[in-house]
Amino acid sequence: MLADPSTDETALLGAIKYQNNRAVLHADPTVMPKRKACWASWTYSTVKQNVADPVGITYWMNSLQPIPQEDLLLGSLNPSSSIKEELIYEETNFMHPVFDLAALDAQTRLKGLQGQKNTWFCGAYMRNGFHEDGYSSGVDVAEDMGMVPQWV
Repeated sequence: MLADPSTDETALLGAIKYQNNRAVLHADPTVMPKRKACWASWTYSTVKQNVADPVGITYWMNSLQPIPQEDLLLGSLNPSSSIKEELIYEETNFMHPVFDLAALDAQTRLKGLQGQKNTWFCGAYMRNGFHEDGYSSGVDVAEDMGMVPQWV
């Protein structure tokens, strides 16, 4: 996206790897613990087939949002077990940054390049990888440029 990236910009942005993640919005309770008392907002699961396989995470949307309990809504990222097709509402893929040591170092060093060549860096990769981190890092850049958010 940069027309004329510096050597540092190319190296640092290239140091951040991305992982493909399958996301499924569904109503299949079989991905959750058998005992509902053990359900949590975030439930992690894995099938130790291969060390490289991503860990599965299911978000219990009813506990995170004001969604009626009788309308079960789950969001699974890299589900480790199959989800009943008839209970799937939507399925998509996302690319998420991988925060290994190289990425953490690049993240720190990119902050030192902010504003050079009139280039500013923002995105989920500049914080913790969550969607709201992309937004927050954009606010960081706006503040670094001297702008004050109107809600402050």
